[in-house]
Amino acid sequence: MVLAVLAGVYGVSALVLVVAVVAGHELALMAQANHTGQRVRYIVPVVFIVMAGIVRAIDSGQFFVAVGALGVAMGVTGIFNAASIRTDYRRIALPVAIAAVYFGITLAHAAPLIDLESGRRWLLLAILGTFAVDTGAYFTGRAIGRHKLAPSISPKKTWEGVAGGVVASIGAVIALAAIMDLPLSVLQAGCIGVAITVSGVTGDLFESWLKRRAGVKDSGRLIPGHGGILDRIDSLAPNIAVVYWAIQIVGM
Repeated sequence: MVLAVLAGVYGVSALVLVVAVVAGHELALMAQANHTGQRVRYIVPVVFIVMAGIVRAIDSGQFFVAVGALGVAMGVTGIFNAASIRTDYRRIALPVAIAAVYFGITLAHAAPLIDLESGRRWLLLAILGTFAVDTGAYFTGRAIGRHKLAPSISPKKTWEGVAGGVVASIGAVIALAAIMDLPLSVLQAGCIGVAITVSGVTGDLFESWLKRRAGVKDSGRLIPGHGGILDRIDSLAPNIAVVYWAIQIVGM
């Protein structure tokens, strides 16, 4: 990841493409956890590749046309699959289609983000800010976590952990903005910190819910002890999109 960031937009685009293919494959396998979903195994990787391929169009209205068309196509495909195949597959067909669009769209923001002025620093802010959320939530949750956030989806997550993630993220984003000389006020940095906590936790919970629905523990076995690539980007991908649009809203 560090090497890709240093290489710039082409390095990040290449990394996004590799991640997209692997994550798409993991989603396809997730849909087949009960030996079903034969059609999805062809659809999902293609969706991720297409999303990775249109990253350069994100700076214009063409991006929204492409995303809208892709979203409609995936939605129709998911509904068709859910309505026409066996009952045991209906539980996962449409969620996998939605996940492909959701993670594909958010991951597709990585290259346009690094292509902005000071893009390397902005992308590092998104990456390190996400790490801060995860670290703060983990240690706070282990130390004082009592109230479960979503016990039926992710039993280990607590509201105290989320609060710790918010504090860690706000502190990290403010510090990183100062260290990397990014044009953010303390208030703006704090708002980004809160936003990436919310989006990161939401992405994590969505992926956890998807795995439970598919009946699998991890999205894959690529990283021993950590699961698959989707387990690694479930928080990071949406946070990259959040940082990109925060910059657009503030007008930097």
